[in-house]
Amino acid sequence: MIRTIAVLFFIQVFSPLWAQKDLLVLDRITKKIYSFDITDPVNATLDVVADQNIFNAYDLELNRSNGDMYWSNGLQHTIIKANVATPNNATVFFSDTANAIIVLDLAIDSVNQHVYWLEGTQRKIFRANTDGSNMVVVPTVALPNPGGFVVSPSLGKIFYSDIDLKKIWSANLDGSQVQVLVSTGTDFPVRLAVAENLGKLFWTDDGAHKVFRINLDGSNVETVYTGGNDEYPFALVIDENEGKLYWTDYGPSTVHSSNLDGSGHDVLITDGLAVPVGLAIQGGFTTGSFEQASETAFVKFHPNPAVNQLTFEAEAPIAQIVVYDALGRQVMFVSGNAEKQVVDVSGLEHGLYVFVLHTGGKQVAGRFLIKP
Repeated sequence: MIRTIAVLFFIQVFSPLWAQKDLLVLDRITKKIYSFDITDPVNATLDVVADQNIFNAYDLELNRSNGDMYWSNGLQHTIIKANVATPNNATVFFSDTANAIIVLDLAIDSVNQHVYWLEGTQRKIFRANTDGSNMVVVPTVALPNPGGFVVSPSLGKIFYSDIDLKKIWSANLDGSQVQVLVSTGTDFPVRLAVAENLGKLFWTDDGAHKVFRINLDGSNVETVYTGGNDEYPFALVIDENEGKLYWTDYGPSTVHSSNLDGSGHDVLITDGLAVPVGLAIQGGFTTGSFEQASETAFVKFHPNPAVNQLTFEAEAPIAQIVVYDALGRQVMFVSGNAEKQVVDVSGLEHGLYVFVLHTGGKQVAGRFLIKP
């Protein structure tokens, strides 16, 4: 007779979980979206992902929970949506030719399934569900020349900039509680990215030819990278699990990487691009170091397999739990500040999943199974 015993599973270290992680690069002039394997950049090639429905593009974002890409077509006054699995089967997510909109920047909240966009003609920030429904205007300060925008669902914050005012602000997701983070020392803050665990906001400044970062309370501005006068840093994306920052440069038409403190700078892509304006990270999974389960990094979770709920317990408060499916797509993000977190997994399909749990300044990874 076989007996099924409910037990507590202790997490063990493993790495890597998925072999490949790609940068998606949107190029305005070639009218293509490319992929580049950042897990093996020495041998990687620039491969075309999509080459249709891209016209005078401004930005690219990826919903890692389902693989949906969004990009903005400036002169067509549209936002286009397509899945990475069927990239040339695109649809119009949003269009407003009457107001001749130009979407300058996009951001995805994969936790709440929202799409945000910063619009240059009406100088406003809009938000809609990922299916295009329930579009609203997010209140902001007056923006004479909007620059960049990013959303952090785990922090409950949005961040946006204005090029003419040379300022960067933070606010709640609904636009309330506005705080000026940057008011001096930057010329053209054009793109933003947030490192939530590090507590830093990063931005590119193509006027100063630099990449900056600042604490989320507005203190301690630091220069991450200084380029030459012919360099114009633009789109940027953060892989915080790997401790990496990536950005495009539309001067020499390159893509760069560095550690989050600016060390370890490298030029990853030097050929094949014209005006790279969008970046996103697709698939893969972090290969960064994880803590072994021990008395100082003790985590347990149960039941495994799970059906409706999964309980995580740690000695230190659990800051966040990120769940990925077997293809490396982020399917769940849970934030908190308690030693015990009960997570609703009833919406997950049956199969194998991986989580990365942040507790006590450490990352711990594990696998669990959802049974039918």
